[in-house]
Amino acid sequence: MKLFTSMCLNKQTALTSALVKIFRKTKNDALKGRINRNFSLIGDPSMQLSYPQDQVTIDNILVKQADGTYTPTDTLKALAQIRLQGSITRYTDQLVNSSFHGLLSFSVYDKPTTASTRGNGSDVMQFSERKSVLHRGKATVSNGMFEVDFVMPKNIVYKNGNGKISLYAVQTSGQCSDAQGTSGDIQIGGSIAPVPADHEAPTILLFMDDTTFVDGGITAANTTLIARIER
Repeated sequence: MKLFTSMCLNKQTALTSALVKIFRKTKNDALKGRINRNFSLIGDPSMQLSYPQDQVTIDNILVKQADGTYTPTDTLKALAQIRLQGSITRYTDQLVNSSFHGLLSFSVYDKPTTASTRGNGSDVMQFSERKSVLHRGKATVSNGMFEVDFVMPKNIVYKNGNGKISLYAVQTSGQCSDAQGTSGDIQIGGSIAPVPADHEAPTILLFMDDTTFVDGGITAANTTLIARIER
C-alpha cells in the first residue's frame, strides 16, 4: 500500500510540477503589473489530462468532375463537391484501428485572419485566428474507415492559402474511446469553372414552437416558426 501510494504521489507531483510551471510562466510573462495576479488555475493539477487514444487521419481528398467521377485534388475551391476519405489510426503503430465503430464530426476553416487584443492592462498584441467556418459535417466510422461528401460554399476568401480541417471521432460500440486529428496545410481558394447546375432542392420541415409539433396542432398566441433544412 505504501509503495502504491508513493508511486501515485510521484506521478502526481510530476504532473503538478509541469502544470504549475506553465501557469507561473503564463502569469508572469503574459501581462504587466498586478493584473496578472487576477488569473487562477481552476481544477486539480494532479489529474492527468484527457487525450484521445487514437488519431483521425485524412487519407484522400477528392473532387467531383463533370462526368461524375472523383479525382485527387490539393485545393478546395468554392462550389466544388469534395469527398474526404480517412481512417482512425493508433498513435502507437500508425495502423488502422479496425475495431473502431462510431461517429465523426469535422469542421473546415478558411485561412486565418489577423486580430488584435484590446490592450487593457498590457500592450496591444496581434495574433492569428480562424473565425470563418466553411462547413461542419458528420460521418459514420466503420471498421476504422470513413468517407463523407460536402460542397464548398461560395463565401470563401478566394486568394489561395492554408485552410484547416479539424476532426473528432467517438466510438459508439465496444470499448469506449475517441480520436482526434487536424490538418492545417489544406489549400483553399479559387472557384471551379464552369459551375455545375443544381437541380436538387433541399428538404424543408416546418414546425411551430418545437419539433414535436404535428399538422393540425394548437399553437400559443405568440408562436415561433422553426424550419429544418437538410440537403
